[in-house]
Amino acid sequence: MVAGDKFGDSMAMSEDAKTLFVSAPGQNSNSGAVYVFKRFEESHKSNLDNIYDSSKTFGTYTKVYIDGSIQDSATYTVTGGTRLTFNTPLPLGQVVSVVSTDWVLVQKIVEPTATPGNRFGSLITADHLTGSTFYVSSPNAPQDTGESGAVYRYSDTAKVLGSITASANPEYIKRSIAN
Repeated sequence: MVAGDKFGDSMAMSEDAKTLFVSAPGQNSNSGAVYVFKRFEESHKSNLDNIYDSSKTFGTYTKVYIDGSIQDSATYTVTGGTRLTFNTPLPLGQVVSVVSTDWVLVQKIVEPTATPGNRFGSLITADHLTGSTFYVSSPNAPQDTGESGAVYRYSDTAKVLGSITASANPEYIKRSIAN
């Protein structure tokens, strides 16, 4: 990040509070970018060695639960961000859940045309009625008709689901403005 990126200009969070989209519309000569962060949670059954290795990084701050009860941080140690060790043995079969309270960057999304000045990410909003779908504006994205502006629709995994533009949806846009 550099001065002028406008990181955090707009943000949206998934309904389950595990995915966060953060915009930087000033990045790359104002072509813009959106960063996708996730919080991870894993569950394991307690085992004999009391060590739990993760394929994901827990992060600096974690919360540990055993059978749904939060544990005091003095009862366990996190090493290297991916290994959890309990200081005293647990009975076999208990459910150990590890919840990362750190946000981990999982993807950077750039405006599909990456044209300077498009300001991709000027506004981000989440559609909680349809699950984890996000809309990202690119108000200066040029269209074939000479008009400008686009809204891109993404899933919470940052997969492009489609876009809305004035040139592709003129009746929709006119009705939206009129109402």
